[in-house]
Amino acid sequence: MTIATDVAATKPGWRQVTDPLRVEPPAGARRARLSWMVLGVLIIAGCALVAAVWAGRVAERTPALALAREVERGQVLTEQDLAVVNVAVDGQLAIIPVEQSAQVVGRSAGASLPAGTLLTERMVGSDPGLGPQDRVVGLALQPGEYPTAALTSGDEVMVIRTPDANAAGEEAAGGTVLVGSATVYAVEAVGETSPGLLVSVVVDEPSAAPVASAGAQGRARLVLIGGGR
Repeated sequence: MTIATDVAATKPGWRQVTDPLRVEPPAGARRARLSWMVLGVLIIAGCALVAAVWAGRVAERTPALALAREVERGQVLTEQDLAVVNVAVDGQLAIIPVEQSAQVVGRSAGASLPAGTLLTERMVGSDPGLGPQDRVVGLALQPGEYPTAALTSGDEVMVIRTPDANAAGEEAAGGTVLVGSATVYAVEAVGETSPGLLVSVVVDEPSAAPVASAGAQGRARLVLIGGGR
């Protein structure tokens, strides 16, 4: 037993217990070890809480539509222009759910937007909603033949046929209103360097041929009706 006595004696503050070969650490050492154990438990609990909050936020994310590539104002959107992203929404942002992608394709961009932009209803033109008697006529127009470069789908316009330069009388005096109220279906640039626009308008069946004829002759003009953009 001399060995146990010597061991205890070499450690000031340690006391010998019943087992002659076992000594207990001083009270300060026990408190320090307990503090480290409590700290470890708190760290584990904190990590678990952070993980739970993060998992909850991920679960609340909603698949929404964004742009897969840059688009120009008036460009008609295709499936290749769209991408799906998961976002957390606070309820104030009118995102477009993935389920409505079919309703976005064919509509035009209301502004020039970079790739990655999260789409909202205000960023795309309204869908005219074609009826059985509706016809879509495309008009290749140059500056001065359309009212504004900001023209976009959903705008209401008047279609006018300008006078024939070789005509005489009333025909040469003024233009003819072909359609008093037509809806812009889509707008896209004619080319990257051209200021011209290809504007598709929705008209009724009887007006389709006269409007297409005026466009082919370069005599079609659009007038934006109040309330449009």
